[in-house]
Amino acid sequence: MPSWLVNVLVQYPIAVMNAFVIWYAWRQLRERENGLNQRFDTFRREIREDNQRQLERFETALTRAQESHLDSKDREIQRLAQEFAEALKALSRNVSALARKID
Repeated sequence: MPSWLVNVLVQYPIAVMNAFVIWYAWRQLRERENGLNQRFDTFRREIREDNQRQLERFETALTRAQESHLDSKDREIQRLAQEFAEALKALSRNVSALARKID
């Protein structure tokens, strides 16, 4: 038997064992990576859902604030219209009184 063949046959179990260790380590790393990817996807989905809930709460609060602001403006307009109507009545009474004095 040639000496190089003896060397190959002697080193063959070591090469097979190294290949097995490399394959097993690669498989473990791939499984760990898949697990981490699933955890990351879950985490990202939870963050996205939380952001969506916060956005909905913010939009609701903004809508309520706008409605409250518009309601206060409506009340202010009604109050000013009422004051204007009262001032107009007082003015017309004063004009009528002045007209009677002139006659």
